Amino acid sequence: MKRPKQLRQLRTFISGEKALIRQLTKWEDTRLKKGSLIIKCDDIGDFLIWQQVIPAVTAHAERPICFVGNKVNQPLLETYFDFADTYIWIDKTQWHEKSYRLSQYDKVFSLQAKMAFTPMFTRNFKLDDMLLMASAADTRIAWSIAHHAYYPELVSEMEETTTETIRSEVKAELEYFRNIDFIHQVLKTDVLKVFKPLFPNFGKQNRLVVVPVASAASKCWNPASFAEVIRQVLPLFDSILLNGGKDGIEACAQIEKTVQSDKLMNFCGQTKLHEMIPFIGESALLLCPDTFALHAAMLTATDTVLLTNGTNWQRFTNYSPYISSQLKVIYPPGFKEDPERVKIYYSRSEILGIQTQTVVEAIREIKASQQ
Repeated sequence: MKRPKQLRQLRTFISGEKALIRQLTKWEDTRLKKGSLIIKCDDIGDFLIWQQVIPAVTAHAERPICFVGNKVNQPLLETYFDFADTYIWIDKTQWHEKSYRLSQYDKVFSLQAKMAFTPMFTRNFKLDDMLLMASAADTRIAWSIAHHAYYPELVSEMEETTTETIRSEVKAELEYFRNIDFIHQVLKTDVLKVFKPLFPNFGKQNRLVVVPVASAASKCWNPASFAEVIRQVLPLFDSILLNGGKDGIEACAQIEKTVQSDKLMNFCGQTKLHEMIPFIGESALLLCPDTFALHAAMLTATDTVLLTNGTNWQRFTNYSPYISSQLKVIYPPGFKEDPERVKIYYSRSEILGIQTQTVVEAIREIKASQQ
């Protein structure tokens, strides 16, 4: 019901922004262009499932390499994945301000990159695509809009953004491998389509880490349900730790108050992003909704119980065929995994239908197998 209005607003924004970019960027600039510009301003989990292609980028992309990314990922990238010659960090909370957008357009244009690309399969028309156009790079590459799950009809509006697009023959694929496919086509190099946990050697402690909140309410289970699960599985663990970002502080406080156990410790809002990888990696088990914690667990070979409404499950949660660690995915009652059907619409009522006992049993099964 919201889509027609959102589409009109998107078209209005794109039209106005393109006019600003054309005015700002000197398309006739004859300076020699060089280097590669990578524009990837999506969130934490999306960056984690992109990291495997970094060695191919550093080996085959023309230098200098500039990475334009979401500011929240800066400490994570600088600690574990530092690879570019220069960085531009985008504060997405300021993107609604015209003056801020213009300043970032000017930055990417001043780089005078020879090639620029944005690897997001569901392209962000208002952010990454506008930066791509503003770069005025000789070659500007993105996934075909035909693959866009929500607005595939915006082909004509986005023609100036790219000079070429990449197409996939696969309708639904784990995003981890989709990123490899993109780099393979853009840089004309082979990257093996195998899953590699980057940090598989953490010593596991007998603890459960719970990250109860995701970025969207439709992905979030009830805090009272998390509390009930924790109460039932307390005897299985030496400790249970709550964690997450600032958006999870209220939920974690509610869980802590309900459970009231010396075994339960609340670190929500106190752990830096780059510290979450060892925090999860040293735990015997992770319980979380569909959020960045899932991808951190996969990279650290940490057994996981995942709660999800099933949206785009093929792209973001279908790790099980490719990993050695255990992953139990719990969907709402009645949801069926259909590889040919990509679910893109959802409501919070779906995930709230998951029963606490289902989650408790999944945790007990994994714990029994770890003995």
